[in-house]
Amino acid sequence: MDPISYVILGATAFLAATVVPFSAEAAVLGALALGGDPGWIFLAASVGNCLGGLSTVALGWWWARRAQARLAASRGGPRVIAWARRYGAWCLWASWLPIVGDAVLLAAGVFRLNRWAIVG
Repeated sequence: MDPISYVILGATAFLAATVVPFSAEAAVLGALALGGDPGWIFLAASVGNCLGGLSTVALGWWWARRAQARLAASRGGPRVIAWARRYGAWCLWASWLPIVGDAVLLAAGVFRLNRWAIVG
């Protein structure tokens, strides 16, 4: 595989880690089937995935004021905000899950969870 293929794989992993609904595992398996170096494949997919997840968190940070204001004005909103601030970082362990992972990362941005907990 040429270097551009690894960049494309990283971009695919980036998009898959955002709110775009598809999985990068097929691209990783395809790259392995084409004879790519497993180390470079792992690196490209991991970097793309991490950056994609962080972009989802950034989207939540951008939307935080508006979302928190609407949530605080709702009936159960203040309880949700308090719960998220207290236990939210522990929910980040679910960020790798296929369906709820993007929502967890978006919520991490909305509730402005600890940056180190998000990256870790």
